[in-house]
Amino acid sequence: MSPKQCRCRGLALDGRVANILKVSGKWVNTIKQIGCFPGIKIGDEYHWRGELCVFGLHYNFQRGIDYISSVEGETLVTSIVDSCRYDRGIISRVPCPNLTYTGEGENRDQMLEGGNLALKNNIHYKKPVRVIRKYNSDNNANASRYKFVHEGLYRVIRFDKEIESGFSVYKFQLDMLEDHQQYDSKWKQK
Repeated sequence: MSPKQCRCRGLALDGRVANILKVSGKWVNTIKQIGCFPGIKIGDEYHWRGELCVFGLHYNFQRGIDYISSVEGETLVTSIVDSCRYDRGIISRVPCPNLTYTGEGENRDQMLEGGNLALKNNIHYKKPVRVIRKYNSDNNANASRYKFVHEGLYRVIRFDKEIESGFSVYKFQLDMLEDHQQYDSKWKQK
């Protein structure tokens, strides 16, 4: 790498490394889908955001909600990531059977579009969402001192629109599925 490239940090570095692996054909689970992937288990840890892309868990480097267009023309969420970038995110900070996720759209009124609309559609179609959370790493396994943990599949059960800090926000209620591996995804994006 050139000296200029060595100064690359954070998401920019993640993006470059992930792109090199993609071009080299090292990505796995390259078709976006709802549900589980073979070999990916609940509790698996990842040490940088780009790893989520490499393993197919979440293909968006910056946004917390990743979604696909379904065969019926609706958008559906495949995964959400709580990266602790904003105060509004997953409210519960410990693994639990149910959680509240605040929709996307920071510092403005949230609209029922994009990822928020896709989360609403998951309710209608009863499709689960992969949940990945960012935690401080207790063993300092990497230089950034954090890790992303795959928490498993959750079903979006309802949402409410609330006022928070003067803005309209969507709060989505999610419940953990009991048997994650039995979910058979028929919703894939080619």
